[in-house]
Amino acid sequence: MKKFSIVGLFFATTLPSAVLAQNFEIIKPTESSFEVTETEIRVELSQNGCSAGYETACSIDFFQRSEYVSTHSHKHGDRVTYSWEIFVPEDFTYNALGHYLRAVRFLDGSGHSIFNFHLNTEVGYTIGQNTCIGLEGFGEWHLVEVHANWDSTEKKNIKDRTPGEIRVECDGVEVLSRSGRPNIGIDEEVWLALGLIGSTPLADGDNTKVLFRNVSIETQ
Repeated sequence: MKKFSIVGLFFATTLPSAVLAQNFEIIKPTESSFEVTETEIRVELSQNGCSAGYETACSIDFFQRSEYVSTHSHKHGDRVTYSWEIFVPEDFTYNALGHYLRAVRFLDGSGHSIFNFHLNTEVGYTIGQNTCIGLEGFGEWHLVEVHANWDSTEKKNIKDRTPGEIRVECDGVEVLSRSGRPNIGIDEEVWLALGLIGSTPLADGDNTKVLFRNVSIETQ
């Protein structure tokens, strides 16, 4: 079993910054949009999009990214547990682009999302149609765990079940379970992108700051 801890309360004594830099790449629209401290990761989007020198974060039309993207991928046959704690401030606001803000994604080799978590002020923090953290949970820390058995085995028929599995638990409660079918393509790899991707520009009054801590990727 291999466990890779990224940021936690004991970050300073368990993981030197050199290791951190080797395993994750920061993509952000401005210098201050993404900050890593010894205890947490602070993420937000920019009101006016990307500053000079940060254009990579705005390479997708009408979107900007402020994300921590893993440089180590997983593939068919890997059993992985991804976990993080997230804190959404009570004054969080996002009204741009139909409230469509993605907050943690799993990416394929082309940079496309395999699946996403979403964040808005109408429902809260969600995965698919399922609520992970309701609005009443804003202003508090919450633990999110994704248990994945990445598998590309093709189904032989409708009733056939393959080893592929994705389970999502929020504060210890299972909110999503998909199993018995392939969840990645043949020879496809998966990367974790921790952070935010949303509209350029933001709407007036938007406050997108979100905090993460105790992030880990554990391969069995």
